[in-house]
Amino acid sequence: NNLVSYFSRINFSCVDRYLLTASLRRDGSSRFGQDNRYGMFPAVSAGWVITNEPLFSRLQRLGAIKLRGSFGVTGNQGISDYAYLATYGAANYGTAPGISPNNFANPNLKWEQTKETDFGFDWNMFAGRVTLIGDYYSKKTTNLLVNRPITGTSGFTTFFDNVGDVKNTGTELQLTTDIIHAARTGDFSWNMDVTFSTNHNMVTALYGNQPLFGGVRSVNTVMVGAPL
Repeated sequence: NNLVSYFSRINFSCVDRYLLTASLRRDGSSRFGQDNRYGMFPAVSAGWVITNEPLFSRLQRLGAIKLRGSFGVTGNQGISDYAYLATYGAANYGTAPGISPNNFANPNLKWEQTKETDFGFDWNMFAGRVTLIGDYYSKKTTNLLVNRPITGTSGFTTFFDNVGDVKNTGTELQLTTDIIHAARTGDFSWNMDVTFSTNHNMVTALYGNQPLFGGVRSVNTVMVGAPL
């Protein structure tokens, strides 16, 4: 398999208060058919250091506070190399050599895409010895690349297809502390990180809104309106 990529990025900073980054990448993968081989994946993020703003200068006694937000799109090509092609393999008929199909073609296969929006803040206190980082994110994955079950009368039981959407939302909170620094004590340092996170997962679409079954005796079920 081969992957070709083009990537560009722009960084902008103004008076140590306003920060902006924008990027654009275009990826082409041999794992997809000719009509769907390339995907475009943009991203943009912005930050505002409010404690450097003259209007909020009084907040500097609390430390350095930055508000930020971002939006981006990423792609996934995690399928076998020839999933979109009808391939053949050796299949003897009795003692006579022969070939038979071993893959169900799907020329419409395309990139799985994940769009994520994030809002957060960074708060550095006590000359950087204590840092609090908070985030809220919303992530939606569309055109999921899944081995979709099909009727056995076709000669196959599954084939790769873009079959549905999944949404994840959640929060993350991290506290980092530099309790004892080696530069002050010589040989001993003590750092502590505490992390709290939540995630809510939901399947929002499937092929024909029909559930997928798998695992031993089909005890694993994926259905619209339920988490994975």
